[in-house]
Amino acid sequence: FGQAGLDGVISALGAYRLSIHSYGTYVRGTEFVQAGLDNMTKFSPPEFVVLVGTYAPLAAFVKSARKVWGTNILFCALSFVGSEQFSAALGSPEYRRNVYVTQVVEIPSLDQPGHMESRYRKALNYFEESIDLSQESECSEISNGPDLTSTEGYLVGLLTTKTIQKNQQEFIDLNLTNQTLLRLKREQFLNTVYDAGLVQLDDEYGFRLGPYGETSGCHFTGNGCGCNQGMRKVFGSMIRDDGTFQRYSPLDLDFDTCGFKRNVWKVVFGQTVSTATRFGQALYQGTLAAFEAANRESRLGDATLSLVTLDEGLNATAAGENTRKLLEQNVYAIVSSGHPETVHEIVKTADLNAMPVIGSPADLRDLRQPFSGGVIGSPAHLRDLRQPFQDREINIRASLYDEALCMISFFIDQKQLPVQRVSLLCDSVLGVEACSAMDQVLRTRGLEVSGRANFTRVPNDPIQVLQEAAEKSIDALAATLPHAGPELLILAGSQASLIAELVQSAHRRWEGCVFAAFASVGAEELSADLMRTANGKYEGPRIFVSQVVPDPSSSDNSFVQQYRRDLQALNGSITPSFASLEGYITGQFVVEVLWRLPYGSGRASFLDRIYYERNIVVKGGLRLGDFRRDLGNDSQGCNQGFRTAYLTEMRSNGSFKYVWNVDRDAQSTCGEPDNNCAGRMVRASRSDVCRLCSLGQSSNGTHCTPCPKGTFGDNSFNCVTCLEGSTSEEEGQPQCRQCDDGIINPSSLICEPCRIGWQVDEHRHGCDQTPLFWIIVLGITAPLLVLTLALLPFTCGCIPVLLDDVTLDSDSECLMVKAHGPHFVINIFERIPLRMQFSDTGDPRLDKEFQVQVMSKHKLKLLHPETGSPITDSFESSKGTARLTFPDRILRAGIFGVPFVVLQGLLLVLVISLIGADLVGLLQDPLLASCVYGGAVLMAMVLHWMSRKLKWQNPLKRRQKKYRRELARVHPYPVSCPRGAGRAVTEQQVATLFSTFSDFIRDRNMYYINANIVLPLTAARKLSFAELAGPNNVAWFVSHYWGTSFKHFVESLCLHAQTIASAAESNYWICSLSNNQWSISEELGHSWDESSFYLTLRSGLCVGTAMILDADALPLTRSWCLFEVLQTFLLTSEDAKYKGLMLCTTSGVLNLGCTSVDVSMALAGRLAELRLEDAQATDQRDKEMIENLVGSMSGGFEAVNHFVRQVFREALFKMKERFENEFGTLTQVLGKAYSAEHLLAEHATQQNPGSLLHQASKRLEATLLERSSSSLSGGHVCGIRLRKNSSTIGHIPTAMAALELMRISDADKESDVHSDAQAASL
Repeated sequence: FGQAGLDGVISALGAYRLSIHSYGTYVRGTEFVQAGLDNMTKFSPPEFVVLVGTYAPLAAFVKSARKVWGTNILFCALSFVGSEQFSAALGSPEYRRNVYVTQVVEIPSLDQPGHMESRYRKALNYFEESIDLSQESECSEISNGPDLTSTEGYLVGLLTTKTIQKNQQEFIDLNLTNQTLLRLKREQFLNTVYDAGLVQLDDEYGFRLGPYGETSGCHFTGNGCGCNQGMRKVFGSMIRDDGTFQRYSPLDLDFDTCGFKRNVWKVVFGQTVSTATRFGQALYQGTLAAFEAANRESRLGDATLSLVTLDEGLNATAAGENTRKLLEQNVYAIVSSGHPETVHEIVKTADLNAMPVIGSPADLRDLRQPFSGGVIGSPAHLRDLRQPFQDREINIRASLYDEALCMISFFIDQKQLPVQRVSLLCDSVLGVEACSAMDQVLRTRGLEVSGRANFTRVPNDPIQVLQEAAEKSIDALAATLPHAGPELLILAGSQASLIAELVQSAHRRWEGCVFAAFASVGAEELSADLMRTANGKYEGPRIFVSQVVPDPSSSDNSFVQQYRRDLQALNGSITPSFASLEGYITGQFVVEVLWRLPYGSGRASFLDRIYYERNIVVKGGLRLGDFRRDLGNDSQGCNQGFRTAYLTEMRSNGSFKYVWNVDRDAQSTCGEPDNNCAGRMVRASRSDVCRLCSLGQSSNGTHCTPCPKGTFGDNSFNCVTCLEGSTSEEEGQPQCRQCDDGIINPSSLICEPCRIGWQVDEHRHGCDQTPLFWIIVLGITAPLLVLTLALLPFTCGCIPVLLDDVTLDSDSECLMVKAHGPHFVINIFERIPLRMQFSDTGDPRLDKEFQVQVMSKHKLKLLHPETGSPITDSFESSKGTARLTFPDRILRAGIFGVPFVVLQGLLLVLVISLIGADLVGLLQDPLLASCVYGGAVLMAMVLHWMSRKLKWQNPLKRRQKKYRRELARVHPYPVSCPRGAGRAVTEQQVATLFSTFSDFIRDRNMYYINANIVLPLTAARKLSFAELAGPNNVAWFVSHYWGTSFKHFVESLCLHAQTIASAAESNYWICSLSNNQWSISEELGHSWDESSFYLTLRSGLCVGTAMILDADALPLTRSWCLFEVLQTFLLTSEDAKYKGLMLCTTSGVLNLGCTSVDVSMALAGRLAELRLEDAQATDQRDKEMIENLVGSMSGGFEAVNHFVRQVFREALFKMKERFENEFGTLTQVLGKAYSAEHLLAEHATQQNPGSLLHQASKRLEATLLERSSSSLSGGHVCGIRLRKNSSTIGHIPTAMAALELMRISDADKESDVHSDAQAASL
């Protein structure tokens, strides 16, 4: 089983161009898997492991592998592992995770059973019902439901019954003892299956097996011919942590084939070379090494590469015949074929079958006819494989121009061997293109060929023929030399023996000459010919050979190391060489392209893939390309792979050392000449020789241009700007001259003397002033400019006066305005009224234009806008701004009695004069001037911003900011809540608000609180004060008049909280604090029953209404307070638990009698005259709405008036009762006063009565009030406020107080025994 699974894995991976990373085996019937695991751990950890075997050894393998590789590796077992047993053998969840099993039947599922599974379950239930499972039998172990194995058995049973049903009559009363008949029935059974082909196991849902088919009479495949396999689908499953299986659809596979058949793609390539030459042998060996390595490593999966090589013996006719033979064998492509002498015929012959030809070892110019053949990787420089572009001819090696450029770059550009006289010797057939490329490169360096001659190939034997041909060619070259012999002789040809004779002959004539040959000569052949007479050590002239491959002996190049390993694997006796490395590169190129193709791809797809990928990176990291098709537009086609050319020098032992290389840009070149001149040389046309520009000139590639004034031409023919302090006053100067007697004019670039008052600096770079002069001038100008700009907002009246306080002065009884800081209003033109516009004060009466009178630099008196008389009305505000009206803001704003406009004008004239004089020459440098004066402007803006930031917050704003932080600490996340009962505030929150702003509030009313404190505090979030401070559910509804002093309001509310409300009932709904003052219309609603007042009173949470009364009972004169009294009246009549209307004053709650007699009597007199129908409202519509509401109820205003008087009447009776109780208590105290006085007189000489009586009076006052309060009915405690002349206790003699204190102490300590000293002290 393992080998079959291995074949399947290799085939499947090959279809995706993958190969097996590692594998291991175990002996069937054993669990010894460690050897297989050890073999796999020699490599890096895999990502996916296919398991082929039975459950016990595979479970052991997974457990061991997890310990080595970790838990991220994926495992997949084939179905015959025994799925349930495999899961059980794995055991714990850590081994079951990431383990998959392929199945041949659908996974049983109770949640979503398949159609066939549902049918099977019905059959299983019927079977269980039809037998007695309690009896011992082979059926007593039936499972609870379908599993994978039984499901497979069910399918087999269905196939059998379906087949028998088709021949049901034939199988009735079958005699099993008749072997002949039985054999016929078996044949008939099989024929039924094979004749049907497809067997429908389930007619309703179309579940089928097959197609089946016999091998005889098959005319086509794919429809069951020769197949006995039923299922055509594989199901994926994954093991859960609990050991059960779940469907894993990504592993599902539908297929049409009959089982697995390994499909091997055999790709055959052709090659024709001269196997008798070193060059040809090396090409063959390198190409074959690449192919064998790919086969050995399964680089292409099941695909195998082979190479058919034919010997051409350097004969063009034989090469053409070999190509025809290869075409007849239908090779995939021709690779690494030919020599410069034979490739012409190979390419022409390849045209017969549109054959790709990869690489060419020649440089032919006469192949112009169109052809569709191709050569891949032929080691030649076939010009016609490059231009005109042919996409079937793929060049691997660099071009002749690349080789020529590499040579000249080494000898001339890098000046490794600086030469000026370069001569050329060219093969008359194969070396002409190389010499032409060399001539082009030399012209771009400003050199012309110093002598040129051609030579022709001659037979290698006898040696005299070679020597005579060499002497003849050298004589021809000498005849073309203008003067002395060449310093560098370039040889272009492929006959190594003739090139060696040319080197020796030229060396005898020009002893100092250096030689360089193109790669087509074959470096190894040339070295062998030169070393033939060297006796093991070469001592001739220096010889360089260009190469188109990296160093075959390099130990740093990973690709070369891979090449040597593969070459040794092919044949350990092969020595690495340039030619074999070139063949190896071609082979690896072919392998890489095939790896990127689907199986069976044709030649056209092969070529398409090359030009689609453009850059092919072969195994080992070597990059070939950029390949481009000629699309007929501006983009030119390119079929060249390598862009790098190398230069090697022959050592004394005949080997070669790499000394230089040139790598051209693959995106911009395709082996073609670069016609741009090197360095800064220029030429008018490509046929010209580049020349250097003269000193003082610059080069643009085609012309020399004189350098402009202020620059000079350097040795690199660039125009360089003169150094500071020097200049060139004419064009085309090779150097600049120093300006010693002045400075250089920036516009004319002429050296000019310094102006008067200036001197040349010590470095002769320019003219400047002394540092002290700079400090004096800039130290005056800059501050004056800053001051001028800073005064500008004051001059134009852009800065308003920020108000600290607006209040009625108690001494002068006039309305005074206090500014936050100086108001900068000056007293000039006193006969003309001074007018200011006030805004944002929070009081609409104040937000308008008034006449003002200056009282001090911080105070202004407000006068009537028309008459100019002092205003005596009470306007209260601690916010807002005031601004002088035009033209007063220009003429009457100033300092020290001088208008700002005058100061601004004087400063402006002075600054403009200083800047215009330009005493330090600042204006001559626009950048520096911009920095200095721009800095002054910036400084003025910063000063203005800082002054506004520091000044624009008056004391009230700073207090609000501090209080807002405290609120955020207590209630960090305020949010909006529904209107009504949920927005109450506690007595503590109200008291804290008052104490925080008490120095601002003083005796001001709620109008001031709302405009100056509540609105600014809630402005950021647009919420009510209750929502900002932390809302509570209402207990008491507060009815009050906004015109009442807020201090009076808070004192009355606190006394109510102390007297009436418990801790749970100290939450008050106060309209100014509970309503959102930013949404008043929403708070009032569209009608009275939608208002927040009504919603709160009717919420069911209110226990009573607390009305804050002053001596004039002003709340009862307001319509909305009347509305609240009406609702209180209704609630009192509707709800017995409702505590009704509580009348609160600063001396206590009137309803409990806890207020003074004078206050009570004053309120009684006021209520006796008060009529609620006379109540007023700010909005007349509100008044009418409330009057209509009162009028609509039973009794109307008379009932409401009676309700209020009744409440007050009951309060007076409470007060009378408390007074009588206190009066009786005081009478008892006074009856005991006489004996106490005598007692104190007798002991006057022994005691300190002043201290004792002083302490006694304090304690007595508190004790009596506590006793008298506790004696009141209802158990209420009056709020206590010890005020001067407000209590009868203040009139009790101190002796009476001491007496009562002693009586209380004796009574409390009646059972105690005191010492004589304690008694005497008491």
